[in-house]
Amino acid sequence: MELVRRQLDMTFRIGPVPATAVERSRARPGQDPRAPLPDVVAEVLAAGGERAVAERAAEQLRRCWRAVLAQSWPALRRILDEDVRHRAAHAGRSGFGAILDGLHPALRWDGTRLEVGTRYDLTTTPEPGLVLTPSVFLPRPALWSGVPGQVLLGYPARGRGQVWAAPSSALGAPVLGARRMALLTDLEVPRSTSELAERHRLSPATVSYHLNRLRAAGLVTSRQAGHSVLYVPTERAAALLAAMDEPAR
Repeated sequence: MELVRRQLDMTFRIGPVPATAVERSRARPGQDPRAPLPDVVAEVLAAGGERAVAERAAEQLRRCWRAVLAQSWPALRRILDEDVRHRAAHAGRSGFGAILDGLHPALRWDGTRLEVGTRYDLTTTPEPGLVLTPSVFLPRPALWSGVPGQVLLGYPARGRGQVWAAPSSALGAPVLGARRMALLTDLEVPRSTSELAERHRLSPATVSYHLNRLRAAGLVTSRQAGHSVLYVPTERAAALLAAMDEPAR
């Protein structure tokens, strides 16, 4: 429970101010930068110590998961996996620095040093390295610096706005039919047959039929992802949708 105590000391006013808490703060000299310990946390800590705090936090996270995230997790996981796949392919072509340049405008990479705007003044050298993690919740990059040497940089994942977005009616429906156009435009994020069926309130068989027709037209392709088959638009589909979305001249 040493890690729990260290994190509590860094975050809340418990005992002497750790040097790490001062380094991470913009508080005036002599001012305690930490927040007051919330009453509910103080009660749990006094009754059961650090172990009780960790167990209560874990239970609250489980409840949050069941109530908020469990049903959406397949879509969330797909967004995150797609982001990692995209970044890895980009790094393979252009190098790791290219990933940092493209994560978010708030990040500045000069080839040797990465700067991110935060409310803390902190300079650190991550060991063994910086951990990058995509998020569907973050609107901008966020930095977590816990135990010395461990630094995690979260950033907004590509396509995160599509997780809970309702399917939209696409332009150009008369060309392919409204149903197929709706399915095609909803593949901005790779989706499975069952996910499309649920989002568009169609049977899986109906979705499969339309996807097969779109595949025959060269507009979608598929790939295996674990136990699921995900459908994605082809370059031909992207060009078609872009052309349909252009205002008439």
